[in-house]
Amino acid sequence: LWAYFNRRGAYRIKQPPGEIKLKLKYRSGTLSGYLSDISTRGFSLMLERGSSILLLPGHPAEAEFHIPGTEAKAQAEFVATTIYRLAFPDMIRIGFLFDQEATPNFTASEDQISEYVMEKQRKGLQGEVE
Repeated sequence: LWAYFNRRGAYRIKQPPGEIKLKLKYRSGTLSGYLSDISTRGFSLMLERGSSILLLPGHPAEAEFHIPGTEAKAQAEFVATTIYRLAFPDMIRIGFLFDQEATPNFTASEDQISEYVMEKQRKGLQGEVE
């Protein structure tokens, strides 16, 4: 299961609850929530098990969120594709892959995420060494 889940190929940062607020537009609606994890290639979110949101692998979405440490008005906006939907007893995890071709100004937003991920990784490594 882990090999399937972590197939992004980029270092992912698990997000503390409530750190990065997400606005997601998809085929049949919108939702607001929080990222569960993020990497330079994609992100995931968690929903309550009873959620009626239907996002299946292959479904497109538009994601918007603010990356901590960037300007207050700097919103990262991405076109993304749903790549997995995993059901757990009390929640559903949905994973997304950023669509580099369809996302306007992808490189600038990717750079912001990369800086954020590297900073979190550095802090995590320092915490392990201390």
